[in-house]
Amino acid sequence: MTSLFPIVIPSLISSIGWGLTPILEKINLKLVDNDHMIVFFIHLIFIGLLALILGLFYTKKIKSLFSNPNLKNIMLVGFLGSFSAVFLGYYFYFRALANSDSTLLVILVVYILPLLVVSILSKIILKEQLNIGMISGLIISIMGIIIFGYHSKKIKSK
Repeated sequence: MTSLFPIVIPSLISSIGWGLTPILEKINLKLVDNDHMIVFFIHLIFIGLLALILGLFYTKKIKSLFSNPNLKNIMLVGFLGSFSAVFLGYYFYFRALANSDSTLLVILVVYILPLLVVSILSKIILKEQLNIGMISGLIISIMGIIIFGYHSKKIKSK
């Protein structure tokens, strides 16, 4: 059995980053509109990718990537992943965040429902197995979103 330490610590650090990011983005959305925010965000991603490519260019990794016989598939899947993350994911995330008074509700939906999407798609596409504990956790998470959303509406109506 392998240690969970190399999985849990990076995951926790990632969770802290993803937990802090929506708060900072909500503050930014008070200073600038949604369209400017997504353009700024895309520019940051582009600069990061450019730096990564330049860094790889000076190593043997980029040479081996371009000589890979699966380069077309790698580029296609990479493009689809980037498109779904940036244009579908972040564009509509910023739109929901800009249109909502409840950052908590947006984050709850945006961070929990991908578990359901990943579970279904990993079962169908990657042929991964789901056990009863995983399915129970997904059901509890969805129920949590419904309860949170219902009680958020009750608070607003008072």
